[in-house]
Amino acid sequence: MDCTGLSETIIAELGAVFSGELRRVGRALVTSDLDGIEQQLQDLSRRVLGPVVEQAVAAIAAAESSAPPVCAGCQQPMRLMEPARKRELQGLVGEYTPRRA
Repeated sequence: MDCTGLSETIIAELGAVFSGELRRVGRALVTSDLDGIEQQLQDLSRRVLGPVVEQAVAAIAAAESSAPPVCAGCQQPMRLMEPARKRELQGLVGEYTPRRA
């Protein structure tokens, strides 16, 4: 896999999302106790880092070879089963639904 990373456009968009969210909760952060600060930052992290995960996974998927992977046991190409099957993942910053291109 030859993944060059996230594009500058994506990084700028995600940076704008982070800045906007931080501005939105900034006043509440400085008027909260430690528990409130942590809770608000956890919520902010889910909203901001969720799109980061989505963009990173999309970049990895775009760099993947279109050739099917090879079986470790018999060294034959594997075939794709149920390509349209919905997949749901639970990650550190939220739930994700990866989609095949």
